[in-house]
Amino acid sequence: MCSDEKPLGGFDWAELPDDLKVEILRRLHNKALMRLKCVSKSWYFFISYACAPMISRSAPFLGLFYTHKICKFGRLFLDFFHTEEYSGEFHPRYRPELSGIVKSYGAFLPFDHTPADIQCYCNGLFLLAHAGSNPTQYIVCNPTTCEYIELPVNPLHIYDPSDVTSLAFDPSDYPVSFKVLRRAADVSLVHPLKLDVFTFGSGNWTTHVLVLDHMLLGFNWIDHSVYVNGILYVISLAKYLLGINLHFTNKANITYRAIGLPDKEKFDDCGSFGTSRGYVVYSNSDQSKILLWRLEHGAHWILQHRVSIDEMVSQLPRRKLMPLRHNRGEIKVYGFHPKSEVIFVGTPRLVLNYNPNTKQVKTFFHLVPDREIVNGQYKMYPSSCCPVILNGVLSSSGNKTHSSRFRLYKFLYRYPPR
Repeated sequence: MCSDEKPLGGFDWAELPDDLKVEILRRLHNKALMRLKCVSKSWYFFISYACAPMISRSAPFLGLFYTHKICKFGRLFLDFFHTEEYSGEFHPRYRPELSGIVKSYGAFLPFDHTPADIQCYCNGLFLLAHAGSNPTQYIVCNPTTCEYIELPVNPLHIYDPSDVTSLAFDPSDYPVSFKVLRRAADVSLVHPLKLDVFTFGSGNWTTHVLVLDHMLLGFNWIDHSVYVNGILYVISLAKYLLGINLHFTNKANITYRAIGLPDKEKFDDCGSFGTSRGYVVYSNSDQSKILLWRLEHGAHWILQHRVSIDEMVSQLPRRKLMPLRHNRGEIKVYGFHPKSEVIFVGTPRLVLNYNPNTKQVKTFFHLVPDREIVNGQYKMYPSSCCPVILNGVLSSSGNKTHSSRFRLYKFLYRYPPR
C-alpha cells in the first residue's frame, strides 16, 4: 500500500512497514488526516481501511450529543458539548448557540431534521428516519467524515412513530459493516415479535421472527439500544435486558437472551444503560444513592459502585447545592464515559462529571436558564471520533457514488471558526 510515494526527508515512506505508517498517521488531527486522503487513491484506501479502524478503537472521548428544549418556544434541538469547551472548574459554561459540529452535521443532510428523526446513535454513526417519507426512508450518516447513506426503502415500512429502530455498528470491523433493526414498539400478547433487518453487506431487508418468553409478552420497549461484540442490547419495560445475537445468516433464526435488570423490584423505572470500556453498564437511582453495575459474560450483573447522592452534591459550590438537594429525584445517570469509569450525572439543566473511584465531581456543562435537557437518560450520546468511511468505492467525481443497492453522499467537513 501507499507505493506511489517518493522519498521525503531522507527516508522512503513506501519502504516503511504498514503498522508503522498507521502509528504515524493516527497521531495527526482528524481534519489533517481527512485531507491526506485526497493525496492519492493508495492514501485514500490506506487511511480509510488501515488507519480508520485503529483510530476509532483508540479515539479519545470528544463530548456529548444531547437534546434540549427552549422552554418559551417548546421546540427541541440537537446540540453537542465538546470536551475542549470543558474548563474542569466549577464555573458553568453557558452556551446559548448551537455548537459548530451540530451546524456542520445538519448542513449536509438531505432534509431539515429534528431530534425526533434521530432513531439511534451507535459508535459514531447516526440512524435517522425521514418523517416526511412514507414508506419510511432511513439514513445512516457519519458526522466525523460528513457522509451519509440512504438505505433501500422497504415498501412494508409504513411510517409509524411508535416503531423502534436500532443501529448495530462496530467501527473496528473490516470490511465496514452495520445492521439496522426495526421492531414494533407495541408487543402483542399472542403474536411473536417480527424484526426487519437491513444488512449493509447484502444491501437487503430481511424479516425474522423472535419468539419471546412469556414474561416479556405485552410489554413495550425503551427507545434506546447499545451494541457490543455482535450483540444488540435493548430493554423491555418488563425490566429485562435483551441481548439479540446479530451473528446469523439469512436462513437462520435470530436468537436472544433475556437478563433481568438488577434490583428491578426496588426501583420504579428501568434506569439507564450504555457501554463503557467494552462492557454493557447499567445504573438506577433513588433519592439517596446511585447504583452502577457491569454485565459480565452477557449473563450476570456485578455491582461496581454505590454512590451517595448527598456526598456527591456536597462537593458542588453553594449556589448549586441547595437546588440539587431539593430536587434529588431529578438526578439521573445520563451517560457513561467510553474509556473510563466516569459517569455523567444530570438534571434537566446541569450535567456533572463524576468519578466513582476518586469521588470527585465537577460541573461538565450548564444550560442557560430558558433551556433544559430532554430524555437525558436515553437521548444523550457520548461520542468519539469515527473516521471510518461508509463505502469502499472511491467516486471519480469526489462527492457522490451511485450503486444498485444504495446511494452514498460525501461532503467536505468544515469546522466553523470558534
